[in-house]
Amino acid sequence: MSRTTVIIGAQWGDEGKGKITDLLAEDADVVARFQGGNNAGHTVVIGEDKHALHLLPSGVLRSGVTAVLGNGVVIDPDALIEEITTLREKDALRGEVLISPNAHVVLEHHRLLDAAKEETGAGIGTTKRGIGPTYASKASRFNARIGDLLDEASREATLNRALEGLKAWCKAAGVKVPDAKGVKARVGEWADTLGPYVGNATERLLDAVDEGENVILEGAQGTLLDIDHGTYPFVTSSNTTAGGASTGTGLPPASIDRVWGIAKAYVTRVGDGPFPTEIEGEAADHLVEVGNEYGTTTGRRRRVGWLDLVGLRWAARVNGFTDLALIKGDVLEGLEEVKVCTAYEVDGEIKRVPPVSAYALERVEPRFETVAGSFEGASQATSFEELPSGVHQLVEGIEDEAKCPVSIVSMGPERSATILR
Repeated sequence: MSRTTVIIGAQWGDEGKGKITDLLAEDADVVARFQGGNNAGHTVVIGEDKHALHLLPSGVLRSGVTAVLGNGVVIDPDALIEEITTLREKDALRGEVLISPNAHVVLEHHRLLDAAKEETGAGIGTTKRGIGPTYASKASRFNARIGDLLDEASREATLNRALEGLKAWCKAAGVKVPDAKGVKARVGEWADTLGPYVGNATERLLDAVDEGENVILEGAQGTLLDIDHGTYPFVTSSNTTAGGASTGTGLPPASIDRVWGIAKAYVTRVGDGPFPTEIEGEAADHLVEVGNEYGTTTGRRRRVGWLDLVGLRWAARVNGFTDLALIKGDVLEGLEEVKVCTAYEVDGEIKRVPPVSAYALERVEPRFETVAGSFEGASQATSFEELPSGVHQLVEGIEDEAKCPVSIVSMGPERSATILR
């Protein structure tokens, strides 16, 4: 029986979705990215080899898998070509790559506009990869889709419309106006390299469901960065929640059987925005260094904090999680004290649901409880029964709040360091 599974970050991104996607892709026929761009970063460790993926779904490392970039993804052609080339050089590109012709293209001027906004102090701490301006161009209906751009019959008109639309934005931001001749030369190179990978991705996905194949839809970033349901305006520019899996691929919601939420045993965030459980000091340094909490895409140190059950409960409800995977419990080894946030105090009232406004979220006071059990020996455990008492208490607390089972516990980055329940 076929199964269509969605994998969603349950926090502010960087939860370890790449590892879980790679794990579940062992029995998959198709793995598809459905939103975001190369502002995402998924790391998969296989033996001694570490692979950093930014656009390609993690399933591309599995033989026999069709790795799809769906219509909801925005693609920087140069970044994608570099990623494909790097994986081929490592002999790690095992799957077949298929790019939706409806996926929009990130042009150089989108990156320049993104950087200009950040440098003026009006930004929100983006990766400067041009993702936000590309989605804005898409919504303004003048951007280039990769299928139209790579097709010789429509290339000229598509590119002219895109560049003309960018002119006013560039002038207003003090960015050099696009040089049509230079961009057109690059498009010809993209067409030669990426053209063979472009095909009707939605049809492939629909056929996969109809024919009983196993399909995984891989999200980027996390639930609390969703443009509609996250901490707006400190969010990404796409829908990172389970609903985005349908709009970003063309698969109907009724075809989705299972929704996995991926959460760390603590929380991290990159960029600006409210972070109720954020901590500093020795415990924060421990989480950063032991957990290697530096951005896969930017290399920036991530902000860190204790596990936030209020946010996790909200993510479970918004996405309809059927399962959770708990990542990096082993990082808590060596800490004298581990806390979790069980409620917020907002203007003197106890709340178990995050406030709608990001500005209200900045004012909340987290209510913490200390995990009584130990985390020592977590990294050596090979079964759930062997895990120390602290991990057991953490899992029980998460299941009680999220109302869904923690079906996977990961105690390290390697494929082998994974406990299935």
